Amino acid sequence: MHMSMSQIPILSVSLEQAITDIINSIAMEEAALSNILNSEGEIIQKTKNVACDVDELVSVNESVNSIIKNVARLQMLIQFKLEDAEKLLQKIMDFNEDEDLEE
Repeated sequence: MHMSMSQIPILSVSLEQAITDIINSIAMEEAALSNILNSEGEIIQKTKNVACDVDELVSVNESVNSIIKNVARLQMLIQFKLEDAEKLLQKIMDFNEDEDLEE
């Protein structure tokens, strides 16, 4: 039995729509990370209220610290995506200005 790659449909969209989609995707990723951080804060609050001993608090704290580190890494990647989208948008704007000057 052999596994085949699933086919991803390629849609024809304008460049402006593609950039808008990228920026919306970045915004949704940021919102998801924000939700994760809020959930981790809630976990700390609940654990603080119900923990039986210090070891339980330390364990939850270590887990939350790990999540926060991963969220920070993901935020860096999102920032890189946003910077790349900005560069692409600037290139498009420069290209369009050049075309307007030639007319």
